[in-house]
Amino acid sequence: MALTTMAHLLTIFPFMNEINFSTMPDFGFAVVARPIDGATLTGTVTLENCNDSAQNLTFAFRPQPSGTPVVLKHVLTPTGTNTGTFKLEGIPDGTYNLAIKGFSWLRKVIPNVVVNGADVSDLNVSLLAGDINNSNSIDIPDLTQLIGHYNQLGDP
Repeated sequence: MALTTMAHLLTIFPFMNEINFSTMPDFGFAVVARPIDGATLTGTVTLENCNDSAQNLTFAFRPQPSGTPVVLKHVLTPTGTNTGTFKLEGIPDGTYNLAIKGFSWLRKVIPNVVVNGADVSDLNVSLLAGDINNSNSIDIPDLTQLIGHYNQLGDP
């Protein structure tokens, strides 16, 4: 499809053939991330009180006992109303505390996830709902936002 689009652009704009497309790898198209060497981590996330499980989650691999976290964003693949699967590739060997966070759900930390050259599968986690302001706590500011919208009707 990209080549067809480029061909159409070349026929429409007479000077487009002077542009070096090789220096613009994404040129407005989605950039497909290439997995780096490392293991693949797969599992299931259940999102409490969720009607659409195609949610964007943040996976933070926190090396143990110390180190710089590796943070990945991933959209769940829905398998049910409130359940989705994930597949993260290129995870370097190590022992991690894996922190999983979705907007309006509390962060869940899975301690001591060991990646040692082999893929890790069947990692299952549930995230609790209620973090309206995404502060990773359910507290008065969340309640204040809820009360501010109480008894309001949406568009029919």
